[in-house]
Amino acid sequence: MKSRKWLPILLGTWPYLVLVLMFSLASEENQYYGLVLLFLILMTAVVYILNIINACICKKEEDRGLALADMLIKLVHIPFYLLVFIIGAMALLIMVVPAFVFISPLLVITLIVIDFFLMITSSAYGINALIRARRNGSVSTKFVVIHSIMHLFFVLDIISAVVVFVKLRKADNLTNKERKMYQKVENWLNSVLTQKVPAGVAAYIFNLYEDEGSNWSIELVGTGRFDEEDEDWACDEVEDFGTRENPLTWQKDVEWSEVLEEMITVLKQYLDTGMYADVLKMGKGVGVGFVDGDIEILYAK
Repeated sequence: MKSRKWLPILLGTWPYLVLVLMFSLASEENQYYGLVLLFLILMTAVVYILNIINACICKKEEDRGLALADMLIKLVHIPFYLLVFIIGAMALLIMVVPAFVFISPLLVITLIVIDFFLMITSSAYGINALIRARRNGSVSTKFVVIHSIMHLFFVLDIISAVVVFVKLRKADNLTNKERKMYQKVENWLNSVLTQKVPAGVAAYIFNLYEDEGSNWSIELVGTGRFDEEDEDWACDEVEDFGTRENPLTWQKDVEWSEVLEEMITVLKQYLDTGMYADVLKMGKGVGVGFVDGDIEILYAK
């Protein structure tokens, strides 16, 4: 994005540049005005295509930069969309004049097409940001699908662009090491949480274990109750989802406190963006801790 940041800047200003040129060069004496319009149409196509390509070839880790470009472009384009809307509304109002019965609908359709292609071009940045964020584990598949669709509709695309940027800015707080750990935990939980949750599960506890040789493991247990004032709620086990026999394991030469701190950060991120975060949040609470230590509450209703 840094080496091609002029492209989104150009896209953001392009509609206004075209309007200025169209009105400044329009005159009865300008016999080349038709060629000027054709040139502007061709240049618009070039600008759009270059920006779409730019959005598609950005690196995997540039999801936040793409989301920022998407949001800023769409916010800058709001006055242009409002102007087009006003022109279209006026065109429909003057349809009472016989001469405009056929001209007005054609003008409105043309304006809609202009707006649509401009929106789609800027949305290329948002959609590609979402795709990259999903690969990075920053957002869930459900989030990507919903906001990709929103990017295809007027007004909703602006709302979505802001939401996506805020979401990725928050997710970007993970360090590279934490992101790698997050991807492991995410893949593990996505496979575990596909199981049906028993009716008796009221909360969830992530039990951490310190194994031999700087090895660590974590299991997920569903409990029958939840009480922030009484940590014994974690002992009221109902279901372990097969994770007791098949926990997530990894090796890391660090102190237990660092493992706990990292896992708190990673699990909070999953509760915020994970594919099955809603499953965990259906319970009264979610906690994490070593089996012989204190419990850190990650979520509570």
